Amino acid sequence: MKRAAFFAVLTLGCGAATVFAAFAGTQGLASVDPEIFWLLRAPRLLLAVIAGAGLAASGVACQALMLNPLADPYVLGVSGGAALAAVLASVLVSALPPWAMTLAAIVGAFIAATLVFWGGRGKRVSVTTLLLSGVVFNAFATAVITLVKTVVSAQKAQEILFWLMGQLTVYDFRYIAGAGGATAVAMVVLFLEARHLDVLVQGDDVAQTLGIDPARVRRRVYTALTVIVGAVVSLTGLIGFIGLIVPHMMRARIGPSHTGLLAASALFGATLLVVADALCRLGFLWVSTELPVGVLTAFIGAPYFIWVLRRAS
Repeated sequence: MKRAAFFAVLTLGCGAATVFAAFAGTQGLASVDPEIFWLLRAPRLLLAVIAGAGLAASGVACQALMLNPLADPYVLGVSGGAALAAVLASVLVSALPPWAMTLAAIVGAFIAATLVFWGGRGKRVSVTTLLLSGVVFNAFATAVITLVKTVVSAQKAQEILFWLMGQLTVYDFRYIAGAGGATAVAMVVLFLEARHLDVLVQGDDVAQTLGIDPARVRRRVYTALTVIVGAVVSLTGLIGFIGLIVPHMMRARIGPSHTGLLAASALFGATLLVVADALCRLGFLWVSTELPVGVLTAFIGAPYFIWVLRRAS
């Protein structure tokens, strides 16, 4: 399939998935009150598109920075750092405004990414090193969050638990606008740096020969990556593996060029999360409860990750 045709299919698929998700639920769209649709279902669809596109694009950026196709914000603990900072902020400050929660998550993502990238910046890091770094930081973040849950009220602990599972339950457009705006700006930065990333993955010597400052490119991509992860996590909690499996699938179809890879990954990431969220809502018909979307993406992504890891070893 030619590149233009493939992007047309991705765009149509994203549109079809959005229409499907609009109708999906215990009540079809025809039986939903228009006011309820615009207050509940439409914001949720918008959040799924923003989160899916952002997480997939952040996966592309992470893999480019680490020069490794197995890098991913969730696996490497960057998402865990954002979640840890957001939980601490929500517990320490009562009635925390949405922008403050987003800012805290971005700072947490930045700190986590710094710890992971520090040792291997500019070098080819082994898969084992990447995975070990992510496992260690995720274990630390989980331990701290568990400690927090033991000292807060039962209701607050339950809220933290459900949020960490990955939820698309933010229904206020004002909340989505701030995080969505930050995600959009950061994604623009990634697209502007895409051609530089094409050169950077060939090595710093090649980049410098062509007049590109590798350190400056890394700082910009690094900052954009952490902004996206922090902004998305602040609203959705932990939704894993989108940033891993989507870039892998798209790279196999369109090649390693980062301009096309970012665009394709954003489209397919949005599609995948919209469909996953719709399936979680439909699950209410069988299990009488709505499954967290982060659980479903983990069921899909974990086996895929193991398969990719075995192929890479």
